[in-house]
Amino acid sequence: MPGSPLTVIATEPASPAVLNLGEKLVVVIGCESSTPGPVQIWIRPYKKGNLAGGYKSHKQKEVSTENKKVIITDWISFESPRVIDEIRVFMRNLSSNKIFVASSNMVDVKWEGKTATDKKAESTSNCNRTKTASKSSPCKRPCNAQTKSPCQKSAIGARSTTNQPPPDMTVYKVDIGESPILGDQDAPVTIVEFGDFQCPYCLKEYPKIKNILQEYPAKVRYVFKHYPLKFHKKAGYAHAAAELARREKGPQAFWKMHDWIMANPKKLEISSLRNLAQSIGLDLKQFDSIMADPEKINELLKIDMAEAKKCKVRVTPTVLINGIKMTNRTAEGYKNRINQILNQNLSMVK
Repeated sequence: MPGSPLTVIATEPASPAVLNLGEKLVVVIGCESSTPGPVQIWIRPYKKGNLAGGYKSHKQKEVSTENKKVIITDWISFESPRVIDEIRVFMRNLSSNKIFVASSNMVDVKWEGKTATDKKAESTSNCNRTKTASKSSPCKRPCNAQTKSPCQKSAIGARSTTNQPPPDMTVYKVDIGESPILGDQDAPVTIVEFGDFQCPYCLKEYPKIKNILQEYPAKVRYVFKHYPLKFHKKAGYAHAAAELARREKGPQAFWKMHDWIMANPKKLEISSLRNLAQSIGLDLKQFDSIMADPEKINELLKIDMAEAKKCKVRVTPTVLINGIKMTNRTAEGYKNRINQILNQNLSMVK
């Protein structure tokens, strides 16, 4: 609203935005009042314009605006997993009793788990480190990921607006390094996925990518990068086991571990991973040593985690095709992007 004294500076959780039961979505609020004095501030979650139920937040807070600007950190928690698409911040000027509203659109913020209603409305999503996406996106560490979108950190604009942040069209130079590859090593199209083995949206993404590889033999290659979200408590063990398999036995062992994990997402206990490691022929003494030490796990995964930071990855899955993040991760979206690249290459040859 023009002239509104309220500005939402950001809605950026310290950890992913796709939150589990009992965790909090942190909202940082900056407010300015044209009339110095006390104001009340409160926050509410919305879905499709309606107040989302099942949430808990603080009671209305009274703060002074004598110094014109006040920064407040607050949160919302939910009794059960919810999908929301908007946070509204309300401020009541206690002198004039006027209420001002600022709206912050959540780019794919999804809590892990769904109600029956949410399942009907669901499309491709992500696990998020901050928020979750829209129709074709990632887990927001709330498992976010670009649809829900890969979880994206962004300064959210103030004042009532329904505009979403523009898609990230940066062309990232992703260092493939020694990451495992499926498909022709020299293919002109490279799909890179930053994935989390415990992210339900990553489980859905893999079959689509395998179909693409079958439809574009010798044209497309697929590269997997580790990006376990901290709130997925078993993901780190699974990623470490897969990376250990790659380092000890090569890419074939990695893909065997990878595909088993994708087919058995609820069997990520260390004992199950150890049985798999034994069947592949890994050094079990080294396996046990790594699984018992979080620092060793971090060391195994640090190269991919650093690459994710360089590429501004915040949700899972985050998928890049020739360096550009995918915002439409439907099968059609993949094909359109791939065909565009192949046609461009053909025109350059001509």
